[in-house]
Amino acid sequence: MGRVDPDRINNADAAVVQHLVMDLVDRLQTHEPGAQVHTATALFILVAEWAGVPPQELFTATKNLMSSTEGNRTPAFAAIAAYLANEVPRG
Repeated sequence: MGRVDPDRINNADAAVVQHLVMDLVDRLQTHEPGAQVHTATALFILVAEWAGVPPQELFTATKNLMSSTEGNRTPAFAAIAAYLANEVPRG
């Protein structure tokens, strides 16, 4: 299995990622919370395996992508977090 170039991971377009995350949240929100959590986690594991990158490395790269230089979430990811907190039922 090949490996996705780390530069492509570390330089991903944050705006594209934000839109894709909202697309996934939109699809998940109509399902029960247990299925939502397992679906998102299973996708993360499967993508890490497909990319040939250790999950912790992807986790770190994504946390960096979601953060501003001050260490806070970027406004777009903060908005997604607020949407999850206020609009997606937890059960």
